[in-house]
Amino acid sequence: RTSGRCCAERHAWRRHYKVTGLFLVAADLILAYAKDIFVFACASAFASSASLNTSPVGDATEPILFSYEPEVAERVSRATGEPVPCLQHDFPEFCSTPDKKRQDLLMIENLLRQCEFEEILQVCPHCDVKWIMLQGFLLRRDFLYFGNTTLISMKSESDNFENTESAMYTKNARVEPGSLKQCKQPDNVDSQASWTAQLIGPYHSTGGNDWHSVMYNDVGQFSRELAKGEVWVTAYAFLPLDEDYNSLGVPPIHIHHEHVTAGQDAFRYARGTIWGPKNEFGTMSIEFDVHGDRQCLEAEGGVACLPIMLPKGFGMKIIWPMQQFSDLNDVRPANSALLKWYSSNIFRWTRKPQRIVARFVGGISFSEYTGEMAICSGALNFLCSSVSRALGLTSHDTGLLVFDPHAPTMAQYMWWGEFNFRPYNLTFFEIFFHTHHPYTADMWLIGGRASNVGLGFGYFAEKHLNLTAFGMTIDGAADYLISQARMTKTKILCTMNQKRWEVVDGYAQARKAMGICAKPFDMLMNDVVTMVSFHKPVQPITSVVQHNQHAFWYGYYAAKIPGERVPNMIGQKVIQDDSKY
Repeated sequence: RTSGRCCAERHAWRRHYKVTGLFLVAADLILAYAKDIFVFACASAFASSASLNTSPVGDATEPILFSYEPEVAERVSRATGEPVPCLQHDFPEFCSTPDKKRQDLLMIENLLRQCEFEEILQVCPHCDVKWIMLQGFLLRRDFLYFGNTTLISMKSESDNFENTESAMYTKNARVEPGSLKQCKQPDNVDSQASWTAQLIGPYHSTGGNDWHSVMYNDVGQFSRELAKGEVWVTAYAFLPLDEDYNSLGVPPIHIHHEHVTAGQDAFRYARGTIWGPKNEFGTMSIEFDVHGDRQCLEAEGGVACLPIMLPKGFGMKIIWPMQQFSDLNDVRPANSALLKWYSSNIFRWTRKPQRIVARFVGGISFSEYTGEMAICSGALNFLCSSVSRALGLTSHDTGLLVFDPHAPTMAQYMWWGEFNFRPYNLTFFEIFFHTHHPYTADMWLIGGRASNVGLGFGYFAEKHLNLTAFGMTIDGAADYLISQARMTKTKILCTMNQKRWEVVDGYAQARKAMGICAKPFDMLMNDVVTMVSFHKPVQPITSVVQHNQHAFWYGYYAAKIPGERVPNMIGQKVIQDDSKY
């Protein structure tokens, strides 16, 4: 089948579902107040099983070896499989040893033990599934609408549901009582800095991959502080904690996701609208987030990698109040001993201006394939959203991967996309990758346009490519990209460290996948970076898997020219259409 025919079929389906979407929106308006009919029926449609970052010991416990060898200029050799402790970037102060990370974590835990927490908010007792569906879907309200008066905490049991909406909107989901408490303390070293710690919970769990979903506005009560002056965060940590304020890694607690952000909204996110308002720079912010693959290998610091500790003189500027939404799982075997635990948001901050260091979060976009906006429209599109999700047409920032162990050849995929940061001149460092690792083989950053490495035409015109359908493999596609890079003298900036698995209690756990980069790289205003990701099961599977995957790269950046004004945070690319550059 030619790529042109595939493209034509896809556009035909898109036109069909646009018409279908308009019909469903009309039905929305008629049935808007019959919410009880939909709540659990649609919730069951949302629910699709998928694995968390817990897989039986298998091939994934060893670094994956490929036939290709990406040429990263002045790179650290992939052949050794040795982890890169930190990048030798322009700011050597950022390099931190595992021992230093553990000392920082212990300091934070001791700070929490010294805190005198005061309750500022109790979990909303009536904010159950029906209330969330009414407010977030039928009335189309954003969670920000409820200000800093509402703390939502839900618990549900499930068989590895994949996304927030899958877990929270099931029949067994219910309100989990608890509260939000806060403590403020001065910093012991910097007299101009303070610590703000918030404690959420308690949660009670007995394993079985249950779900604990939380959302609240005005994290750290920074709206009050922003009204008084500038806020610069110099340290941040999101930590699951036991009753004695010891940090809990995975296992037992898996952080499916935790976002503290001014650029996203929990209700909009559940409806499929990933990105929210833009800031004064025209960019979108995810100031802080933690996922299940953010914990390091034990030898590299383990759970001590979760805190962000910036060196003296550097800070992340907060410009808007932020919202938290998170999903946590107890991944111990079902019916384990009862565990009482908490989650926490911890900030060290100051009003003293710092040299800005900021955070980039960006991934390969599939809005043309899965975006709700391409299918549903109108003020009330709850029914349309539900049907489109049930059909697999919308799934946040993800693309669908299908693996069939009974097929003659197991499917392998390649995705790609371009990023441009005009009009800013940035230096990127501390690159790492986020994905669902059981189905990701490798991820690359390439310094230049996709066309430099042969992408964008022929077999590689599609950005979401089933390699197997065209008789190709990941190794073959990678070799092709490398040969094109050699001919055009294009640099491969970073690849993904394959030493990213750790066996704990007989299960392979995905750990933080740092980028293997030769050095920091500059992104000047007219530069483009191409991201490529390769996907296949990295260990044997026994049944058909339909997996909603995403591929993101993270990095910290600073102004290439000291003093130049740059965005406080960047979510996705600055220029959505960079074809003219």
